[in-house]
Amino acid sequence: MPCSAPSRCSTGRPGRACRWSRSRAPSLFHDVGYLRRTDDRDSRNGAEFTRTHVSRGARFLEEYLPVLGFGSWAPVATEIIHFTGYEQPFARIEERVSDPRDITVGHMLGTADMIAQMADRCYLEKCRDRLYAEFVVGGVALPFSNGNRRVKYASGLDLLRQTPDFVAEVRTKRLDGDFRGAYRYLELLFEGRNPYLEAIDRNVEYLRQVLRSESWQLLRRRPPIFAATADPMSTMRGLVLGHIKRVWSGN
Repeated sequence: MPCSAPSRCSTGRPGRACRWSRSRAPSLFHDVGYLRRTDDRDSRNGAEFTRTHVSRGARFLEEYLPVLGFGSWAPVATEIIHFTGYEQPFARIEERVSDPRDITVGHMLGTADMIAQMADRCYLEKCRDRLYAEFVVGGVALPFSNGNRRVKYASGLDLLRQTPDFVAEVRTKRLDGDFRGAYRYLELLFEGRNPYLEAIDRNVEYLRQVLRSESWQLLRRRPPIFAATADPMSTMRGLVLGHIKRVWSGN
């Protein structure tokens, strides 16, 4: 049951229901930082905020939770949302969040964010056809700073070629390391199995088969796109080309 009295959450020892309720805020809004605000007039697509979207999400929670009457949740919610990104060192977050149970919630949130994406049956196609474009527009694929440019991901296929190593690193450093194996909590629901990790393993093995054969046509799924515009990928392709031109022209 949700906590219906926000003031009860301001005590030093919130109850289980209250902790669960306030953990839902960063869970529901963990990607809200991709949304453009009214003052983001120079930005044409939320992908431009890829490197800062978690901090933007924390800012949103800091502003919006008090409007809902849950201002007492903001100090913790704006910290644990950072477990879904790379913008804050986790050690710094854990220094600022005093209750270890809130840290555990953060680990569960970060774990859910990672494994839900990688276990998606269309994860490989999304990496090639959509994530690469987002990485270009967001300055991740072709980072440019201080007049220097480098190529991290040359194409959607190059991103896929690097995906097995990325998944292995996430498993070791994030899921088992930083998040202390929080994915194991799921095994209580599935009689010791973890269908998410199993799905991730299947995706990686299938990708390895594709990489060995270079049979890219095997990645044939076309997941639907839910967007406000009729043809968002055409718009995105234009943004990608524009960003690449700016990077290589030095602007």
